[in-house]
Amino acid sequence: MERDFGYLERGRTGRGTDWRRVASVRRALAGPGDPDRDRRTNWEAAKTGVLSTLRQRAERGKLGLSNKEIRLVTLLDRNQVFRVMQQLRAEAPRIVTEERNPGARYKFVDQ
Repeated sequence: MERDFGYLERGRTGRGTDWRRVASVRRALAGPGDPDRDRRTNWEAAKTGVLSTLRQRAERGKLGLSNKEIRLVTLLDRNQVFRVMQQLRAEAPRIVTEERNPGARYKFVDQ
């Protein structure tokens, strides 16, 4: 005899049948480790950190940051860094790319 307590819902049917918690249970169980919320927070923190670092380096007259250097700091992958920098350049037009090759560096310019 199968009991249904209302905690699970069927996703796909057939050979690819999968089960997941219903939305109300997911919300009730979501605590400080909620992956969706943490992912957004980490993304915004990465953007803020990169922008701050670029500004500080510009003030000191140092070179900008490469994709590789940003990956080391933010723990994002190459494509995620590219997307972060696209968003930052859209939000802060003072961020420019010095070159268009694998050694490209992002730089904050004073205007």
